[in-house]
Amino acid sequence: MFDRPGSFDQEDISEYSALFLYQHLENHIEDLYAIAEGFRKLHAPQLRIREHLIACTKTPSRDKADLLRVLPGEFQDKRHAATEHRMASWIYNVLLARPGFLYDRLHAATLLGLTEAGFKKVEGMFSKAAYRGVFATQETPHWWVSALRKILFQLSADDGPDLPQHVGRALPGIVPGDHSVCYVSKTSEPPPDAVVATDATRDAKPRVVRSEYADRHPSDPGTTPGFEARLVLKKRRK
Repeated sequence: MFDRPGSFDQEDISEYSALFLYQHLENHIEDLYAIAEGFRKLHAPQLRIREHLIACTKTPSRDKADLLRVLPGEFQDKRHAATEHRMASWIYNVLLARPGFLYDRLHAATLLGLTEAGFKKVEGMFSKAAYRGVFATQETPHWWVSALRKILFQLSADDGPDLPQHVGRALPGIVPGDHSVCYVSKTSEPPPDAVVATDATRDAKPRVVRSEYADRHPSDPGTTPGFEARLVLKKRRK
């Protein structure tokens, strides 16, 4: 915990799995409990570390091979050489934080062409896609993207639309007011399909836009297989 964002350096950060500002700590109580419980589950010296990471994250069968390919080099297929701290840091700050294998509620809603409120109406239909591995919380849920897509198209008619946003908008109970609206064009058609930061600052707000209005975030480390690039709102030419 720190009292302000600038009160720590990279050496400080490397010692922690997650950082929470003290003045906002009450917003992260569930996260703290999830991290504490998750650390206990990460300790399993009798298992190989890669196998154990897959087990702890409860990775679906269809994603196991892809996730194994992108694990950091330190997580070699051998007995636990990495600490629970390093495993926790990667799961919490990469797998859960970067869209790709998993989506948070805003990304999941955007995939379905819906607002977050609209997605909540149909969230129960996608319960089998929910992430239930270590550090999962009810306050900040995630869903496996491959499972979301599979369930979504299973719910679609054989002659239904191909675009996932249009399939999502055809789900029972969804009305036009639930359709996501592009932050730039202020229209719902074509459906926005990207989540961007409004600018490159630390406190920028996420917004949904059509891909034509998105650029790669300047601080994005580069595309890693299985993960999507971080995006920022494209600057308009005057």
